[in-house]
Amino acid sequence: MSTVIANIEDDDLNYSYQLCKDDDDTYYLYREEGILRGRTVFKGVEDIKDALRLMMDYVFEYEEVIA
Repeated sequence: MSTVIANIEDDDLNYSYQLCKDDDDTYYLYREEGILRGRTVFKGVEDIKDALRLMMDYVFEYEEVIA
């Protein structure tokens, strides 16, 4: 069973995102597209720092967020 490590949700975003830790101690990013619907953006990342960076890079690029 996976554990949600971080959740990004905001009215200004098109989707919500969950960074999760899998049973094999790797991380993946899930993009929720609706009720019981979504897709895995990336998986198999071994380091939490890399997973967080990839998550933020993806959200900033896909959602066209300007920092």
